Amino acid sequence: EGSPRLVGEAKFRLFFFDIYHAALFVPDGRYDGTAPYALQLSYMRNVSSQTIVDTSLNEMRRQGSGGEAKLAEWADWMGRHFPDMQNGDEAMIVAQINGGMALYHNQVKLGQSDEPAFTDAFFAIWLSDNALKPDLSRQLRGLVKD
Repeated sequence: EGSPRLVGEAKFRLFFFDIYHAALFVPDGRYDGTAPYALQLSYMRNVSSQTIVDTSLNEMRRQGSGGEAKLAEWADWMGRHFPDMQNGDEAMIVAQINGGMALYHNQVKLGQSDEPAFTDAFFAIWLSDNALKPDLSRQLRGLVKD
């Protein structure tokens, strides 16, 4: 098992502000949707935990992931584990072989979920063909060069 290799990266903007730089890493450098893989979000401005939860939830709902009961459970998990992000902070979300995921903030592990449906729904925000920004999603997955 080599060290994780970068697959692709993209800068996510909102209203002309750079929000974070996202990078996808997998052991062999080729993403095919099979765990393990890791998404690194390097924040370029302050974003509150509540904003992270709300935007994640809206996007999961838009993509049709889970029903309202599931979404409420997932919102609760995110609210408990996602901290406020400051400019310069890094979040690393790791999809694990068992189907779960782990959340790290500046290299400190903050949480773990063992629910594959949540893992899939969460990563789909960035990695799905149905992502809000399909071009950025493709860049992240190494499907296009910018």
